[in-house]
Amino acid sequence: MNTKNINKQLKNTKGLTLIELVAAIAIFAIIIVPLTMMTVRGISAYYHEQEKIELMESGQFALFKISKQIRLSDGAADAGSDYVTASIGGTEYKYELDSSTEELKEFIDGSEGNAIADNITDFSTFLLDDLLTIDLKLTGPKYGEIVNLKTSIYLRNQ
Repeated sequence: MNTKNINKQLKNTKGLTLIELVAAIAIFAIIIVPLTMMTVRGISAYYHEQEKIELMESGQFALFKISKQIRLSDGAADAGSDYVTASIGGTEYKYELDSSTEELKEFIDGSEGNAIADNITDFSTFLLDDLLTIDLKLTGPKYGEIVNLKTSIYLRNQ
């Protein structure tokens, strides 16, 4: 092809108008915005559920530890409205909520408490005859997820 034909073809070619460009961007936005929102909501839901799972694991560990100590006790388990004690072989275990740090602490023979669970906003116990009920309420620090856990233990040795 010679240069005259190329110049002629270029002059006959029409470019992209502003209206076509705006329409293309609008269509692109209509497709991309919902996909982006779905992704953001999915990620947000993942982090909320992750926090809830971590709270449940922490609370279940605390309830398991307390239940185990009470079941192993020599029959000297006691509970108030906000604490539980168990005596195993002369060693006294006490579980109590430190509300300033939101930690459930384990005290062994009156020693300084070791945290066994955190993010606990409520710890209550109820002893009726030989049935001990322990309630834990955990609140997530980041997203405010709330988990309520409860266990009941029959005290055979009382």
